Amino acid sequence: MIRPIIPNQKILYMKAQILKELDKNIMVKGAGSFTSSHETLGCVTEEYKELTDAVHSKDMKKIEEELLDIIGAAAWGLASLYNKTLNW
Repeated sequence: MIRPIIPNQKILYMKAQILKELDKNIMVKGAGSFTSSHETLGCVTEEYKELTDAVHSKDMKKIEEELLDIIGAAAWGLASLYNKTLNW
């Protein structure tokens, strides 16, 4: 299967949407870190479940939202790891 190339303009748009999502999360939820790897896994798993539901509904806007939510949860877990606040 030949995959279509994503134009640079769309990649830049995607990066901007990710940064916007991360900024929104900090404004809404604050800058408190996750405290465990299990908390990170729980958040990512919850978002994955919501993505599954969105895919089954075939609602592209909801799919976009859930993909951004997964990225947000994963990025916050990574930031917490870098901050050495995951205690297990």
